[in-house]
Amino acid sequence: MESTSQRVPLGILYYSDSSWHAQLTDLAGSYICDSCPITLGGRPLPSACPLVSTRHVEKEHWQNTQYWDMKGLLDIAPVAREHGIAAEDLVVTAPDISVCQALYLCDQRGFNEFGGLTLHCPDLVDRSRRGAKYLYMIGRKKDLRDRFLDCLGAPLFEHGDVEVYDIRHLAAQ
Repeated sequence: MESTSQRVPLGILYYSDSSWHAQLTDLAGSYICDSCPITLGGRPLPSACPLVSTRHVEKEHWQNTQYWDMKGLLDIAPVAREHGIAAEDLVVTAPDISVCQALYLCDQRGFNEFGGLTLHCPDLVDRSRRGAKYLYMIGRKKDLRDRFLDCLGAPLFEHGDVEVYDIRHLAAQ
């Protein structure tokens, strides 16, 4: 089976030596390819190809965007299965600092909290009533845990910077 980190390439396009290239890394920052030629029909793309080189902008973005808290999602699926979380179980992922990649990275379906953490206990009750069984809390930050003191107990398990909570009991509230 292909690893999740291989399925999530992050790239920078740039023009060099009369052809277009890509610098590809996985989410963990490991190089997949440092100077991959971009081809069309097996031939290098010519300089007149309508690609806009934004290498400096993209490089700056990826250097400043820190997804380190999400690294635990890359290989959490087998750990989740060991703890009884089925592939078809709906989960809530929060907070997702990427552009909605958390559910994909943890290989689950469900509800994603993107664009800032606005989730509170009543929201978890709602998600649980709508079928969510687990909360994947991304990042070990005290303010995150404190937000859910009234509705969550101890984590079911922890993996990397991800804490997983069973929220099935909230559906009865």
